[in-house]
Amino acid sequence: MEHTVQWSKGAQLELDVYALSEQGDRPSNQDAVVWHVQSGQFVGVVADGAGGHRGGEAAARLVVDMALTHCPDVHKVPARTALTAWVRDCNQQVLTQQILNPALSDMHSTVCMLMIDLQAPMASWVHVGDTRLYWGQAGRVVFKTRDHSVLQWQQDHPGDWSTVSRNTLYSALGQPTADLAIQVDECNAPLQPGDWFALCSDGVWEQVTDGELAAIVACTPSAESAVKHLHDVVRRRAAGRADNLTTLLVRLSA
Repeated sequence: MEHTVQWSKGAQLELDVYALSEQGDRPSNQDAVVWHVQSGQFVGVVADGAGGHRGGEAAARLVVDMALTHCPDVHKVPARTALTAWVRDCNQQVLTQQILNPALSDMHSTVCMLMIDLQAPMASWVHVGDTRLYWGQAGRVVFKTRDHSVLQWQQDHPGDWSTVSRNTLYSALGQPTADLAIQVDECNAPLQPGDWFALCSDGVWEQVTDGELAAIVACTPSAESAVKHLHDVVRRRAAGRADNLTTLLVRLSA
């Protein structure tokens, strides 16, 4: 899936957006990505499904469809409230499908949503699982989300975790809402020319460092060229064992 567009509003910021989702070396692509601009808001979502071939695809597709049909509106309520409610609604939809369709009883999905209020302009985001958002400025990453994974927990809480599976997620859509870890963050100042955001599934970010990602964005002329170069690097490093690869990149300019 590929998209590119430029958006401008008077003398304010221009958005250069490109999204790419690839199967990699897996038998199917269980990632999904979508973005759109509506009512003064940019919305972008990347989801990474799990739970078998059919279940993973269904879960990820359900999440991105929710971004199109039940999109939160940060103009009506605070961003944290809107994004948290949207994730809970997504989770309930996944839980409902698990019950209605026994073949999908184990389906789950990560999610990362970026929202940019084009009138402010300000950005806020929410994530569950290990699909990441990176916020960059001036050729460097200034923020990235923290994974809801055992590996991240081990890094935050040093100790003897040798018997624990490091790749396990402790939060993903498709589990009881009371157990769901939802992280919402936002920029602490209006967006500026040179800011950029990248939403990446784990098949992408596990193959590159923060510095490499920032350098690729800084040294390429467009969001499209940056994402394509990033995926080329990932595929080469994966050496025939690439996971599904999905990246949504938003670059801001004057």
